[in-house]
Amino acid sequence: MSSWKKVATGKVRDIFESSDGNRIMLVASDHVSAFDEILPVEIPDKGKILTQISGFWFHQTEGVAPNAFLSCDNDEIGGDFADKSFHKRCTMMKKLTMLPIEAIVRGYITGSLWKAYENGTREFCGVELPEDLRKSGSLPSPIFTPTTKAPIGEHDQNLTFEEMIEHIRKAGFSDAEFIAKRVRDYSMELYKFGRRYAYNHGIILADSKFEFGLDKHGIVTLADELMTPDSSRFWKIDDYEVGKEPPSMDKQIVRDWIKDNKGDKNIPEKVLERTRGRYIECYEKLVGERFTP
Repeated sequence: MSSWKKVATGKVRDIFESSDGNRIMLVASDHVSAFDEILPVEIPDKGKILTQISGFWFHQTEGVAPNAFLSCDNDEIGGDFADKSFHKRCTMMKKLTMLPIEAIVRGYITGSLWKAYENGTREFCGVELPEDLRKSGSLPSPIFTPTTKAPIGEHDQNLTFEEMIEHIRKAGFSDAEFIAKRVRDYSMELYKFGRRYAYNHGIILADSKFEFGLDKHGIVTLADELMTPDSSRFWKIDDYEVGKEPPSMDKQIVRDWIKDNKGDKNIPEKVLERTRGRYIECYEKLVGERFTP
């Protein structure tokens, strides 16, 4: 590509940098990861769906937190990325210096939080949890539970807020406490915004992950993807019942199939199509329009 250079390949996206060094391009594939591995199968249109959901949220939350989003319209982006093979898969952003943190906000007790609680844990990432919580139940108020950002194939480590400050400081960022507070406060407000919006559209936003960096002026800025089925846990309100794990609108079908089939990662076509249906339903409920590839 004449004006862009590939600088990284993630689990499900390629990352390009512009020749002037001021912008990056995230190009989402249809690859699917599970249990920290990239599977030898694809979910058709997954990359397009995630890209367009992110673009929708970045527009919706402009007044909640500064973000690096520039465009996910290939015609607007132009150049090499106007080719049809990139259609709806590209997100152009301002280049940031990324923070080594996964900023997670949880409004419901599920996933790793429920597993820890069920095993007797009453303090999670430094947050005290009350007694008598029930699986998938709403927490008294959303909680901030940051983790490290581990390389592909490794596991993120839970952090208390104080450990998060130290982790940022050790990564070479000055004024780590100020940065950490900004990350926490923006994450909480973004989650609350998304939760209200999603609920009004028939969906429960159980938890969500956010990523931040610093722009050239040192401003804490939201980046990466935003409140997609890959970075968040969505449940349909109609499926929700306290005490049970509702079906999530993401790749959980794939994870369950692997578990039920002794680790086999060659997922059948019908399972991939059902998973694609969940992603599309999430898109259509949130964005309010029919998904077209």
